[in-house]
Amino acid sequence: MDFFDDLVLLPYNSEMEKRNGLVIDMHPMEPIPNPYERIFQWMTRTSEEISALREEIDRLHQKLDSKGEFPELPDILNVNQASIVTGLSAQTIYEKKMKGTIPYMKVGGSIKFNKAELIKWSRKI
Repeated sequence: MDFFDDLVLLPYNSEMEKRNGLVIDMHPMEPIPNPYERIFQWMTRTSEEISALREEIDRLHQKLDSKGEFPELPDILNVNQASIVTGLSAQTIYEKKMKGTIPYMKVGGSIKFNKAELIKWSRKI
C-alpha cells in the first residue's frame, strides 16, 4: 500500500481538515468571464456613440440654411459656437488662433469670432 492509497481510504472529516489547514472548497468553480464579452460590449457602446454623433451631424446640417449659414447662432461667436460652424474642435480652434491662421477678435479678454468671416474662412480650408 502506498501513500495515496491511505489518503483515499481515510474518511472525510471536515473538522480534522480545518485544524490541519487542509480545507478544500468543494463548490464548483465560478464560470470564467468571456474576455471577448467586454470587447463586444465596448464595440457596441462605441457603435451607439458613433450613431449618436452621426445623428447630431445630420441635425446640424438640417439647421444650415440655403446659404450654408447658421441662423440660430449670433453674429459674434464664442469658441464652442465657432467649433460648430467650422467643424473643428475647440482645441484646434485655439491652436489656429495661436498660429494666427483663423480670424478672431478679443472682446474683454475673451476670444470671439465674426460668424460671416468664420464661414468664409472655413470654406477656404
